[in-house]
Amino acid sequence: HVGDHLMPKGSSDPTKIVRVVAASADSYKVFTFFLSNGKLILAEDYQNLPRKLLEDQYVLVSPPNPDGVFSPDKYLSNKNGQ
Repeated sequence: HVGDHLMPKGSSDPTKIVRVVAASADSYKVFTFFLSNGKLILAEDYQNLPRKLLEDQYVLVSPPNPDGVFSPDKYLSNKNGQ
């Protein structure tokens, strides 16, 4: 479901969590997480992952509490506007 957070089965690495932001018949559009200077950051990076992969190899987890958000689109827009 949109808004769900999923992690690969058997993983405890918060950077492997994905947030579902859209779904289609054969894929999920997700945001990912990464660490920057020890802080967990939500990357608004719109990656498409196969629905079967997520349904077979990922489990539902509680949403992490990220320390910030990074949007590549916003970053590039700001760089091009200067």
